[in-house]
Amino acid sequence: MALVLHLSQLSSLSHMASLAPRAHHRRIARAVLDDAAQRQEGQVFALHNDDLLLLFRSDAAGTPITETLARLFLVDVPDPVGLTTLWSMARDGAAVLQYAQARLLDTPPEPERPELNGSVQAIGAIESVIEHSRITDLMQQQTAVLVMPGHAGRLQPLFREITFSVAVLEARIAATGQANADPFLFRHLASRLDGRMLNVLRQDLQVNGPLTAGTRRLGPTLHLNLTLSGILSDRFAHFAATCRAIGTRVGVEIPLVEACADPEAFVTARTRLRLAGLALVLDGVSHHALMLTMPMVLEPDLIKLDWSPRLPEAGSAVDQAVMALGGDRVVLHRAETEEALSWGLAHGIRRFQGRHVDAMLAAGRIGACAQGSGCSLRQCMERASATGTAGRVGCSNPTLLDAAAPLAIRAQAMA
Repeated sequence: MALVLHLSQLSSLSHMASLAPRAHHRRIARAVLDDAAQRQEGQVFALHNDDLLLLFRSDAAGTPITETLARLFLVDVPDPVGLTTLWSMARDGAAVLQYAQARLLDTPPEPERPELNGSVQAIGAIESVIEHSRITDLMQQQTAVLVMPGHAGRLQPLFREITFSVAVLEARIAATGQANADPFLFRHLASRLDGRMLNVLRQDLQVNGPLTAGTRRLGPTLHLNLTLSGILSDRFAHFAATCRAIGTRVGVEIPLVEACADPEAFVTARTRLRLAGLALVLDGVSHHALMLTMPMVLEPDLIKLDWSPRLPEAGSAVDQAVMALGGDRVVLHRAETEEALSWGLAHGIRRFQGRHVDAMLAAGRIGACAQGSGCSLRQCMERASATGTAGRVGCSNPTLLDAAAPLAIRAQAMA
């Protein structure tokens, strides 16, 4: 059998007249046909006009392959007629030979720049920016809160998460959206950032610096995101030793997808966190993951459930899943709206993190700050998220920013 995928005809087959085969078209199509070739004792040939020719043995496999290709190209080619041609060598050998001879006369295509080149260059440029910039100007922080039982309007700072700001890093290299365009490259970048983050925070802890000052005594716990390789590194061992010596409470956030991708490394990392007395936080738990997995099997101290407008639509299944987790171990993350907080409170969740929480904290600070009459809500939110002095310019009460809320200042003063 011979099957031809006519990538050269995309412009005439598609509703977009200017459509030409792009790198992702070729990659996906080649992967499908290579897989079919392995299964059917076949071989794939890339022709000069961008068409792909698959020669294989089983006539029964031809229709399923053409149907798979039709589904893959459905967005660009709604009508699959003409996208593929299926020949039987016994019946149509002359037509196949004629087609192949015609392709030999085509001009070979010019080498194409890989689509991911921009992402690769962006990762390298970001690493260069980090090496030559003041590190606090590239970071951001966000405070999660506990809604006090019986006092829906009172927010107690729970933890403060410090991360590198991808938006700032991309702005420095004028490549918006490139850093996380490829998830594998982004994980590589994250593993490179781990070392810088651990060094900076360890040094800040040792000198009672501004990054970690608000997490001392009764202040919120310090949270940071690390890869598994970062937790298993020597730099982490030094950081954990400093935390023990000073008595700083720290939580380490690990994405659920990374924990599932390397279970053995995750178990080792979890043991290391336990021995160091640091909390384990399972990050990036979507409502889909909540329906398909049992995150508590991984024994986290906290689970960050990403808010989605689809959560209320899931009905009793999500209700039961949240109940199984236990509301006291769930942080509703990315709580950007009042709807998110209302849903969480209705499901026994009292821990929240997101832009709506940021706004509520800022409103409380402005109301309690003697110098806050000239500040807008947005200014207070942005200054609170900044880790460097440049991002806090204009604030006359940095102590209140570090405490996140007036309630936290009163608690520290009493201690």
